[in-house]
Amino acid sequence: MRDAVDQFVALTQFSRTQAISTATVHRLQIDGAARAYYVLMQDGDQFVPLNTEMGRQFPLPEEFSLKMVDENGQSRDYIDFYPTGRTDPGTVEITSTASSDVMTIRCPSPTDAYRLVQPGDGR
Repeated sequence: MRDAVDQFVALTQFSRTQAISTATVHRLQIDGAARAYYVLMQDGDQFVPLNTEMGRQFPLPEEFSLKMVDENGQSRDYIDFYPTGRTDPGTVEITSTASSDVMTIRCPSPTDAYRLVQPGDGR
């Protein structure tokens, strides 16, 4: 489970870096039904897949589920990363359906990074 969390956090860092370096909005799309996520980049009015290895779909193992809520507690299926270095704040939970363990990844503000929230960490 920790590997899945580390991979998700690394992809948020990659998306933020790419948005800044290419001056293009990047989106981390979350497909809860498929238990997967992937990076898109803005091209005009739409978002298109990256033409790199990092643009592939990253699936979670069958025993995991994935969901995101924004800072207002509303369910979302993407995180946008902007050329200014800002992002959409929110909370992502990866849950093991086998053990009911939950790992929480959070970004508390548009200027913070997504990171694993340790138990007892109030942020």
